[in-house]
Amino acid sequence: MAVGELLECQFAASKIRKGSKKNQESMQAFSQFYHETVLSFILLLLSCGSAFSQCELKGALTQNINTDVVLKGYVGLEEIGFDSGHTDQHGHFVLHYPSLYQGAGLLEVKNSGKLLLLLRKESIEFTASSLEDLQSLRFKGTQENTFFDRYVKEQSDRELRLSAWKYLKTLYKDSLSDTYNFIVSEIRHLQEAERKFLDSLPPDSYAKYYLPVRKLLQNILFNSVRYPEEIPQIISEFNKLNFSDSRFQSSGIMKQLIGSYYIMLSSYESDATRLVQLYNRTTDRLFDQLSGNNKITIQVSEFLFNEFEKNSMVNAAEYLSLKMLSQNVCKVEGELKNRFEQYRRMAKGMQAPDIRFDKIINGKTSLYEIGSKYKLIVFWASWCEQCQLELPKLEQLFLQLKSRGVEVVTVSLDTNQEEFDKYAKQHILFSYNYCDYKKWNSKPVKDYYVFATPTFYLLNSENKILIKPISAGQIEAILNYTQMLK
Repeated sequence: MAVGELLECQFAASKIRKGSKKNQESMQAFSQFYHETVLSFILLLLSCGSAFSQCELKGALTQNINTDVVLKGYVGLEEIGFDSGHTDQHGHFVLHYPSLYQGAGLLEVKNSGKLLLLLRKESIEFTASSLEDLQSLRFKGTQENTFFDRYVKEQSDRELRLSAWKYLKTLYKDSLSDTYNFIVSEIRHLQEAERKFLDSLPPDSYAKYYLPVRKLLQNILFNSVRYPEEIPQIISEFNKLNFSDSRFQSSGIMKQLIGSYYIMLSSYESDATRLVQLYNRTTDRLFDQLSGNNKITIQVSEFLFNEFEKNSMVNAAEYLSLKMLSQNVCKVEGELKNRFEQYRRMAKGMQAPDIRFDKIINGKTSLYEIGSKYKLIVFWASWCEQCQLELPKLEQLFLQLKSRGVEVVTVSLDTNQEEFDKYAKQHILFSYNYCDYKKWNSKPVKDYYVFATPTFYLLNSENKILIKPISAGQIEAILNYTQMLK
């Protein structure tokens, strides 16, 4: 698709936007088409080299001679390679990026470091002794990076002074003295200096957009911890972001900003009900805005799902899963769909599927025939390194589990009978060890939507799901600190 065709697409979009409500579905379909076409076009530019308009990045790194260099950009949560090469005997190099690209760039110099750049329709020149010595960095012919470099240097000084004044403010906060008023005025003066600099930037510059977003990330990561009273303002600023803005999606900080925001919320709100509401409102807003872009929606949903599970944010993971499975715009497939389905089909309180053994095990032919008060199902494999760490810990809890009426049922994803039999003999404490040697095609694996090992399910006597523990450590905590297994 030529640049002219892209412009025609934009014109068509403006006509659809002006239509009635009947055009909403058309606009949604067009939006998805347009975002994915632009991404494909950028990737096409990369593969065709000089056939399309490109901008130059010229560098001189006097201490990095005959060294590999790579220039990258960002699309959503992914890095994309723009160009690569190496410095000559004087440390000089030339790389290129597509002139249509507007966003952050990352220059990587082997064994030296990385340099963050702003790329926007301009050729860039810089000199430095090396990327390990940024004090020697000098830009030429690049308005965007001149702004960026100046802001970073001036803001570093402002942040140091702000930290000192804010500390003094806490010491004098109960005072209405002239000293306290002077401290407050100095803080305002420094904040106003930053605002004036940002206001002075050209309206169409990428730096004017990027720098406040980068500052928001810094506030989430650091100020929310040092100055929790600033969190409401941080939440307000976050809620002003437009996640569908291509400038945000090419900023390179999308992943870190979104992920750290949810973590900040978990430390900010102590009431569990209100915290879940905050999570869910954020998830709704995020994915409603991304609904026109399948690729980035999938990227973000998978990233957040991993973050939620890693940080035991079960309610957030469940809500995200149900949202992704219920929407009709973005098709979720493969392993990711299984991970989401596990929260829909295998939620707390739901009936767990029966597991039919292909031979009698301790006098039983199925999971349902086991008449214990509780059942702990463990999906594992001999080739799974994490399983080799978790199962011995679980065996250490054997007597405690038995005393609470818990029977452990292990389901192996092994394909080698010899390996499975070897395990079963080594772990005789577990009464029910089952394997059909079909790995991920095993019926129990599919029925329970297992996507990783080990996976645990704790059931009651009626084979209803009580909880999906994430580790032997959590099972131990359930035994010692809760009334779940009375």
